[in-house]
Amino acid sequence: MRKRWWQYEYRGRGIEPIRKGKSEFPLLTGTGVHNSVEGQLRGDAFYPNPYHSFDAGGDERLEYLVKEQEALIDGLGYVWQFVKNNAFLATYEVLDIEREESVELAPGVVWMSRPDLLVRRRSDGALFIVNLKTTKKADERWVSQWPLDAQTLSEVVAVEGRLNSKLDPIDPPYPPVKLSGVIILGLLKGEQLQYPLGSGNWYHNSPLIWAWHNESGKVHPRGEWSARYEWSDDEGNHRLGKGWVKREIWLHYPGGVKAWVEHLASSDPALLEEQVVELPPILRSEQQIQSWRHAVIHQERIIRHNRDHSIGLGDHPLRQVFMDELFPMSTSSGNCLWPSKCSYFGLCHENASPDDDTLYQVRVPNHPQEGVECA
Repeated sequence: MRKRWWQYEYRGRGIEPIRKGKSEFPLLTGTGVHNSVEGQLRGDAFYPNPYHSFDAGGDERLEYLVKEQEALIDGLGYVWQFVKNNAFLATYEVLDIEREESVELAPGVVWMSRPDLLVRRRSDGALFIVNLKTTKKADERWVSQWPLDAQTLSEVVAVEGRLNSKLDPIDPPYPPVKLSGVIILGLLKGEQLQYPLGSGNWYHNSPLIWAWHNESGKVHPRGEWSARYEWSDDEGNHRLGKGWVKREIWLHYPGGVKAWVEHLASSDPALLEEQVVELPPILRSEQQIQSWRHAVIHQERIIRHNRDHSIGLGDHPLRQVFMDELFPMSTSSGNCLWPSKCSYFGLCHENASPDDDTLYQVRVPNHPQEGVECA
């Protein structure tokens, strides 16, 4: 609850950390991949580069890492272009891309969302939400979280609410529009590994932007470049052996990332297919949706009451006591540090000031209708 206070309620809008350096990478890279995939689905030829105005401050290592992130965006975009885009459009008709949605759950309680895609399956007309997720790896933990995630039901409620609001409830008596589920598409960035081991240099272990280069001086059946160090075929298991060095594709491969992904599309298409993980449609039960709705309405009303009470205290000496009661911290099980350090850790544990404009800024609304709905 304390994070909710800082993020959404403080100053009437909430505050957010001013991100600098590598802390900006996850958001910027995710945005870049979304721009590329969604741009292709729109038929756009230009995808904005989110790193265009990034300031590395003359730090050569940071400038290098920015180039790696840009290469990763390009690589995933080309994978979508070469192995996914045509098949996706043959299967689905894209109805909406990042359309702002809002639905009133109860008087004064409005839920806002922005699904990545709303699509209609061409074979039977079934409607699905499709969400793009960049991730380091699609392991069991990542896969298993989505059938329990609030996003796979909250967005459905918002979209169905809009679609059903357009129907005439009397003449004729149309059945309500129901979505057939939410599809999660994972685009793999690769885990961050250290190479060479012990060097202190970390990189994204993605075969789209890093590959093995033959520097042995000897001819090898796999040629000069290989995306795999180990592989299996009808003749057994194989390894590259000595003389192969991992190199940056964007710096060393002739033609760069695009030429490399084109090469893989013809020589190792299975590897490219592995970079996009499509989960089966997730359809939440009506009971789950109603439980979520009831919980949100109840919680938001409590938060609104507590927020107004806290603001009314002003600089009262007992304000901190009331904050501990109304917006308590949740620190058990490493909650403040795992899976990543909370953005508001300094405020709760290090006496940082929420009004320090070198650390925090007023939160930028995630939805343009937020100011209107909350006015």
